[in-house]
Amino acid sequence: MKSKSLMFGAMCLGAMTLYACNGGSYTPTSSYNYNTLLNGNYQVHQVGDAGAGAVTETVRVDLTADGTGAGTMNIAAGNHSAGATGSGTYSYTVAADRTFSVTTTTGTVHGIISVTGNPFVLTDTNRTVSAVPPEDAGVVMAVGMKKTSGLTNAILNGNYQIHQAGDALLGAGLYTTRVDVTANGAGAGTWTIVGHSAGSTGTGAYTYSVNAIDGTFSMTTAAGTDYGIVSADGSMFALTDTNPPADTDAEIVMAVGVKKSSGLTNAVLRGGYQIHQVGKGAAGRYTSRVNITADGAGSGTWSIASHSAGDTGSGLFTYSVAPDGTFSVTTKDATGTITIGTDYGIVSADGSMFAITDTNPTASAVPPIEDAEIILAVGVKK
Repeated sequence: MKSKSLMFGAMCLGAMTLYACNGGSYTPTSSYNYNTLLNGNYQVHQVGDAGAGAVTETVRVDLTADGTGAGTMNIAAGNHSAGATGSGTYSYTVAADRTFSVTTTTGTVHGIISVTGNPFVLTDTNRTVSAVPPEDAGVVMAVGMKKTSGLTNAILNGNYQIHQAGDALLGAGLYTTRVDVTANGAGAGTWTIVGHSAGSTGTGAYTYSVNAIDGTFSMTTAAGTDYGIVSADGSMFALTDTNPPADTDAEIVMAVGVKKSSGLTNAVLRGGYQIHQVGKGAAGRYTSRVNITADGAGSGTWSIASHSAGDTGSGLFTYSVAPDGTFSVTTKDATGTITIGTDYGIVSADGSMFAITDTNPTASAVPPIEDAEIILAVGVKK
């Protein structure tokens, strides 16, 4: 799902505000404390910038949430592409629909927690600097996952599709990529690029090592080593490259991987979702948050909830899910007669989340219709 200014968002990256999510099923009551959904230790992976026109930044943040509305966050050495480190506190409030806000000394960001507890996503879409309430000029998109103990390399096993956004070191642009990977459960795997906004192609091998203490992992290719965190069931992961000086490719990335399934149909995407995205268009990098509904039969509606460039709008979309969970989504205007473009994604087996990329920056006014924007987006079911 995407549209020119269509779906997805970010969070405050330059000053780094972050969040966490716990989750699981619950039965809402009038006295339910929804803040308990954010409870425990998390790792957040994000991409964004410190201001309009600034260089792209990637960050890995460790945080805790106490289940009552307060938490701590820490950026360790090597976990910020611009070299920043630091720690701090934040407050948060979770609503009945699992959307939430997080406030730090640099501003407030908004997100949504999956009903399964993994992942949560959030965005900062506010570039207006303010002293009261505090707000910086940075925007970000972030994905957080809860830490898990007792995992081994076997947790990463099977076929995955990775969706990522990245940039060259100290670049002010953005590229997006879609990569199919295999993992053998024993610390090795293969990768193949299936879509890249800059036209890159390639295949290769990698090794990985999962930390039994908390489910974080390293992934090493010929270009360097990235670091991530995998969910307790191995169905998804997030990772970032925040240290390009140590890599041969001098690039940074933030990526989300989802395990492929079998036997899925359009019915797996059904209900309301909130999408958070980071993208690049004619005016540069942006973030956005979009509410959508999917009917389980290949159609839906979208509406922009917030956009860092101030864009608004609503419309329709169609989608088609393959048995392995990969899908295409074509965005249209409110009348359904004007096509904005087609993006590609992958949905989790239970339909609770999905990842999408637009890797085609070439505008076309003739079929297949396409705008000139690229995006990385993650959607979570309400």
